[in-house]
Amino acid sequence: MENNNEIKKIDSSMVECPFCKNVIEAPSKPDVIFKCPKCHKELITYDKRKESQPKAVVAENPKKTKQKKQIFICICIAIFIALFSYFSHTDGADMQAIYTVTKEYDAAINVEVEKALVKASVDGDKMKILEIIGNKQTIHFYKGDQVKIVRDVVQGFPDCYRVERLSDGASALMPKKHLVKE
Repeated sequence: MENNNEIKKIDSSMVECPFCKNVIEAPSKPDVIFKCPKCHKELITYDKRKESQPKAVVAENPKKTKQKKQIFICICIAIFIALFSYFSHTDGADMQAIYTVTKEYDAAINVEVEKALVKASVDGDKMKILEIIGNKQTIHFYKGDQVKIVRDVVQGFPDCYRVERLSDGASALMPKKHLVKE
């Protein structure tokens, strides 16, 4: 009888019930379902050694997680560079192609005139715009005019091309948004 009591004492331990917070006797073996004698809730035992092992594994995981993040960042950067180079290459002007003007537009003959037109437009100075147009510092392009791009980079105006009208050879600065490739 005494041996059975000793074995029974060894096979159980005192724990706190997570529900009622009373100290109760629980089996020492893992994965045993029992009821709290105070609140009658079902409880299950677990192996403390197994619970402490994941903490050691977690200590190793930050290194792997950091490596995975670095790989992910490198892949994202590579994809960004590839997409940027693709779109910058495809968005460039084709000097051999013929473009059609999509909207009537008074195009400036040079960068200084373009800057004066932009400033007058921003200031709302319609008289200055009329003066620039009246002094033949612009060339009027009609919707449907065919042009070719002479220079694709206009310093100070990244969204403009220097174009030449095919019908009369008139040359001016034209915004990209008013041109469509045929």
